[in-house]
Amino acid sequence: MRIGLTYNLKPANAADDQFEEFDSVETVEALEGALRARGHTTLRLGWGEEMLSILDRERVDGVFNFAEGIGGRGRESQVPAMLQMLGIPYTASDPLTIAITLDKPLAKLLAKAHGIATAPWRVNDGRDLRFPVFAKPAAEGSSMGITAASVCENDDQLRTTLDQLRKYGPVLVEEFLPGDEFTVGLVDGEVVGVMQVVPRRKDETFIYSLEVKRDYLNRVDYRLADAPDVAEVGRAVWRAFGLKDVARVDVRRDRGGVANFVEVNPLPGMNPVTGDIVILSRFAGVPYEELIGRVIDSAVGRWGGFVVRRSSFVETPSTTNDQPRTTNIAVCYNDDWHYKKNLNDVELTAEESVADMARQVAEPLGATLVPVRDDVVGALRRLKEFDVVFDLCEGVLGHSNWEINFALGLEMFGIPNANVEAVAIGLCTDKLLVKRLLRAAGLPSPRLWHGEKDGTWIVKPSHEDAGIGIDAASVVTGAASVAERVQYVEETYKQPALVEEYIEGREFNQAVYFTVDGPVLLPPGEIVFDESLGATERVVGWKAKWATNSREDRATRPQVPAVIPDTLRRDIGNLALSAASVLSLSGYCRFDMRQSKDGKLWIVDINPNPDISADAGFRRALDAAGIPFPQFLNALIMAARARRRRP
Repeated sequence: MRIGLTYNLKPANAADDQFEEFDSVETVEALEGALRARGHTTLRLGWGEEMLSILDRERVDGVFNFAEGIGGRGRESQVPAMLQMLGIPYTASDPLTIAITLDKPLAKLLAKAHGIATAPWRVNDGRDLRFPVFAKPAAEGSSMGITAASVCENDDQLRTTLDQLRKYGPVLVEEFLPGDEFTVGLVDGEVVGVMQVVPRRKDETFIYSLEVKRDYLNRVDYRLADAPDVAEVGRAVWRAFGLKDVARVDVRRDRGGVANFVEVNPLPGMNPVTGDIVILSRFAGVPYEELIGRVIDSAVGRWGGFVVRRSSFVETPSTTNDQPRTTNIAVCYNDDWHYKKNLNDVELTAEESVADMARQVAEPLGATLVPVRDDVVGALRRLKEFDVVFDLCEGVLGHSNWEINFALGLEMFGIPNANVEAVAIGLCTDKLLVKRLLRAAGLPSPRLWHGEKDGTWIVKPSHEDAGIGIDAASVVTGAASVAERVQYVEETYKQPALVEEYIEGREFNQAVYFTVDGPVLLPPGEIVFDESLGATERVVGWKAKWATNSREDRATRPQVPAVIPDTLRRDIGNLALSAASVLSLSGYCRFDMRQSKDGKLWIVDINPNPDISADAGFRRALDAAGIPFPQFLNALIMAARARRRRP
């Protein structure tokens, strides 16, 4: 096979730890040698537009990906996102999984959601944590920013360290784990070895810092450890995160000796001398060439039957509104309805409405419309001409869960996006994942079905919005009915089904957008259900949203603002802001909530980039707040530009 190599090389004049995650030519050459030893040929691709230009000229059968990327918390996900859209298979995990692992608080939250022990933590402060605490950048790798000062014994030390680390962005603060430190290497889900990192000098607050890693020959000893509980943490993380091909999981014992998850690296360093997974593999009797061979064999096993297609790389023609361009702003949307043969006519109308929404956004801005059809790369190259882009792509190439992919493409091309940031989009478009994260964060979200024989449940596609796949038949009782509806969703919408407890009660929605000065809560709305609807018919599905004059349409009346007490209005707003903080939302979004008969609020859905056309609930909320639509759009543009200027 011809295998492409994606990577970022460390500049020769790199200062401090700015490019610590980037690789050396030595690593690229070693990987080439190992792959050739397995009978493959190789092609250097690099990263970004260089990678895309080479793929324009050359064909590969797959890619060995270890590119770190450039940008925000989605930077390591950029290459797999682009390759996925181009139909080129690659090693290691999918874009969303990689993004979660780089966001350390998010990774800890997902581990907690699956019952994996991890130290208590907070972001940007140490409230309610027991000293000593450990502070490190929340979205960096390769021990960037981690020094001896990361261990803080009191508030004064923590404040000083936080001030020093803010240049990296958000800071994770967690209770210090004083026990032994291990790293677990995994390939294809199997543990290659468990390695203990032992300081050469006794140090009760030893940390595997950047200084230690750079001087590891003098500072630490590495030992292959017989630690079954540590190995099991590695396996549990592999399963919980849905990792693929290769990963390294860092583990440390707490005061009671319990093995705790620290972090996971799905793109572990492959330097033939200094890479941790390489060192532990060598201790375990697995030489470098065999390690790389196992990784590529795992990937090729997944690639079996994969048809590699090559993008045409032909620029996508753009359409413009009737007005002459007065701004350097673009509005892009997914023109991929021709891929969605599985949708009924009304659901297809919901998809096609995105084009009309794009026109409504473009008109007051004098913006250029850019449809994204079959050539994603061509569309991105077209969008690079603009200063700011409104990304209304609800998936591309017929894949609704690729909404994150196109947003990551914008990030790779350095194009400011006025909408929700790429990783948050990916989280919110995976309804099962976001539910687990919310529940792990202590926020109210209906419980998941685990095979219960009683109770009332709602079954819906896990990667759709706009009510697609939801109607009265989605609400079922009994295990047999759940199984039947799950089968229907999986076969019809070609994606996993989400099954959660059906909350009977009132339905509210909270629209939020984010400016340079912070979030703006718009007046909450309510969906008022007609008394003619039975308790299990009170859902806002595709008929209620899109089948004009249908029974469901007439019986679900939106009311903005909702007629509710101020206390309930505050509770709805506070719950929305809490969820937004957990997921690091930006741009604009809508939170759908139910209030059960006991008065408790439940988050049932979070929609990033919801419909903002003239007759949509978000626009009704803007009108109720007295905020003109152009003012709202300009606030998003200003916020996008501010994010771009941020270091």
